[in-house]
Amino acid sequence: MILIIEGTLSEVNQGYEYSEIEGKSILKTIFTLLVRYGVYPVFCKDRREMVEFITHFYLAEERNVIAIKRVNKC
Repeated sequence: MILIIEGTLSEVNQGYEYSEIEGKSILKTIFTLLVRYGVYPVFCKDRREMVEFITHFYLAEERNVIAIKRVNKC
């Protein structure tokens, strides 16, 4: 499982003006999710970068599925 965050790690750490939760607390939660549950955080500077990540991730997944199918045919 992947958690995609719109903002760099530094931006999240600084916090957001109208958020009731401090940035450092958010990062603690994010990295606790990684350690406890294997939820991998991906920090993207903007939505365009998020789209790039998602596209490349699923293209890699597709290549992996194709490779597994080839191995299983043998």
